[in-house]
Amino acid sequence: MSLASGSQLYEYQTGGYITSSPAEADGKIFIAGSDGFLYAFGRAGGNGAQPASAISAPAADSQLPNPNGSLTITGTATDASGVANVEVAVQENGASGAWYDAATGTMNPGPIRNLATLTNPGSTTTNWSFTLPVPAAGGTFAAYASAVNVNNIVNRSTPSSFTILPSLGEPNVTLSATDLPPGASFTASSTAFRPSEKVTFSLFGTVVATRTVSANGHVPSASIKIPTTATFGPTSLTLTGLTSGITTSGTIYVTNDWIELGHDSAHSALELHDTVIDESLSIGNGTVLNKSWYYAANAAVNSSPSVVNGVAYFGNDAGVVSAVVVNTGASAWAYTTPSGAPIRSAPAIDPNGTVIVASSDGNLYWIGKTGSLMTSLSLGGTLTSPNVDNGQIFVASSTGALYDVSDSSGTVAWTSALSAASSSTPAFDATNNIVVAGDGSGAVTAFNATTGAQLWKATTGGPVTAAPLIVKGTVYIGSADTNFYAINETTGAVNWKYALTGPIVAAAAQLSAGQISIGDSNAMAYAFNASGSLVYSFNFGQKNGAIVGIANVAGGTFFEMAGGLVAMIRVVNQPGSAWSYKTAATLSTSPAIVDGTVYIGAADGGLYAFTPQGANPLAKSQAPSISITDSNWVCSTP
Repeated sequence: MSLASGSQLYEYQTGGYITSSPAEADGKIFIAGSDGFLYAFGRAGGNGAQPASAISAPAADSQLPNPNGSLTITGTATDASGVANVEVAVQENGASGAWYDAATGTMNPGPIRNLATLTNPGSTTTNWSFTLPVPAAGGTFAAYASAVNVNNIVNRSTPSSFTILPSLGEPNVTLSATDLPPGASFTASSTAFRPSEKVTFSLFGTVVATRTVSANGHVPSASIKIPTTATFGPTSLTLTGLTSGITTSGTIYVTNDWIELGHDSAHSALELHDTVIDESLSIGNGTVLNKSWYYAANAAVNSSPSVVNGVAYFGNDAGVVSAVVVNTGASAWAYTTPSGAPIRSAPAIDPNGTVIVASSDGNLYWIGKTGSLMTSLSLGGTLTSPNVDNGQIFVASSTGALYDVSDSSGTVAWTSALSAASSSTPAFDATNNIVVAGDGSGAVTAFNATTGAQLWKATTGGPVTAAPLIVKGTVYIGSADTNFYAINETTGAVNWKYALTGPIVAAAAQLSAGQISIGDSNAMAYAFNASGSLVYSFNFGQKNGAIVGIANVAGGTFFEMAGGLVAMIRVVNQPGSAWSYKTAATLSTSPAIVDGTVYIGAADGGLYAFTPQGANPLAKSQAPSISITDSNWVCSTP
């Protein structure tokens, strides 16, 4: 506004609510938005179309030999009015690592805008390059490139994460695992340090272990735990010799997986250490998440998704199993079963990356990482989602049979009879070696997972179609008789039951260490303590149809309803709907939540991905998105 006349001089529409006050410095005005961006407005800025930038090399998620000197990062930039500059920021060793300053040749705690060399400055299309000195120890790096056009407008940074190996003769780190969720532990050791010196192990900038080098230069193994608050994405474990000054590093990728229906073989449907959504700024209902992408599968998706190593897997009613790259929403591959019968089961991904899916044609299919069929097994009837754990596949059928199939050989280990046809995906407790399934007669039955011998049977008053949940020796399951049951896993005795307002078709989900979420056919949501006392109830409205799927993440519970609504409840002092989205058709699936992204399969023929501010989901190689620009710049983190 003009101070002299009060007339409007300028306006700009951000991507969300504005709740902050502006600040002025050096002739620029800074303001933060609820869309996750920090905006800077200057007299030289503008609101025209953004330029485009891309990193050509190194390729995302690549592993490179040490150049023993410098690495050249290259890419392209385009803009209709001309490209003036390309700004490159490089961070080492993950989200807590330092940033390279080309002007001083040093590392800094905050992002530095380094100018790349352009082949055709001012032209509409140009190649660019940037030289990065690489330490002999190697490490994990994330490069971000933003193009600046001649009107001083910039684009959101294009990122690429990559690993550079130590030079030959340098110490190497041996890691027991490289892809780990928050809270998980791994071991690390190394060689080629100075005998008898002390070596520190640092993760996220903190020394987590110290070891004394043996006489032959070996660094003894150290057990290291990923913090439960760790940022998702690549990072480095760095070893430093306190006497020699020698350093080396190994790459760790912090990520969760949702390997099957209900997340795991016990069907917890919980990502306790995923705080991305909980920590995202939101103002008002409906602002927690935005649609990141929608993948059109060209047939109804009544298959709950599974997400592993940056790929989402699901089936559709045309008999197609699809694999979608979560960072882009692009197809990785698709496999069509010979029968073309609907696939309404959730795929399960075994430790080898094999996708195991059950079809309504009565077959189990094993599909390789590239989308080719490995083998199949005919069991008959309409099959539930497979439960994969400990080299075993448990699946129930509409024929009334429960099967244990060897994952490695694809042969049936045992078959046990249920009391009726089943659409209840079995739950497996690997610790107690018990598998539990419900059936259409209202029975809930437990079996010895090794022999298939029946251990006990509990009877409800109506068909049991939902999958059981097993938590700390208790089986939680709902029935069409409207009761929610807590059954002793060892004896089959009913610990307690609670009458809801209508039949229950959704599987329960673990809300926390001591609480359980459930919903009924009248769109009523509930949470209970392990003792059976009600924590809360919340009415979404009967018009939305039955609650069909539930998943929990730190700070919230997601519900799918048959009428097409997916909604989130946040519970502070009392429950409240924090976010909702209406799909274009009905829902019959359960959500999958991985690294701050909610995935939903819908009968409108596609798979949805929802994230805070609609940002791209993190890929296995994808660090958080950051933009660093000039007088009209934007800085964003998921």
